[in-house]
Amino acid sequence: MINNLIFQLLQCDGYAKIPEFAWDSIAKIRIEVCKFLTKVPWNSYVLTNNLYEDEGDRALYEEIKDMSGKRGSLFIPVKLSINQDEHLRRVTNPKRRERWKSIDPKHVYDKTPLLYFTDQNLLELEVSRLSAKESAQRIMNHVNRLKDL
Repeated sequence: MINNLIFQLLQCDGYAKIPEFAWDSIAKIRIEVCKFLTKVPWNSYVLTNNLYEDEGDRALYEEIKDMSGKRGSLFIPVKLSINQDEHLRRVTNPKRRERWKSIDPKHVYDKTPLLYFTDQNLLELEVSRLSAKESAQRIMNHVNRLKDL
């Protein structure tokens, strides 16, 4: 949602590297979206991202967690994992391009460490053998269990 406006304006082809200046604009949009979301706490939101172990992504994680607290919302981080073959199959699906997603197979082989974090509400889910619908159902089951506590 947040990235898509800029990706669309750039007409991202699913392969080209996103220019650095675009990330600055995306960060500004994200700040405004987070401010807005604190004003509508009666709705629930799912925010997705691929976060790396670096200062910027750590700050983004904390920003989203902080926004959740300001809303009085339950913060439920989810870490998805997938085997390389299935990841390659999914990433290269041309339908991803319609949603401004990368379809470049080289991203499957990226060894950049992902953000490490722990949280009492964390769900870690291996999705290699799950459909999107099955994954969503498992996530919702986890959310509902936490809401019932």
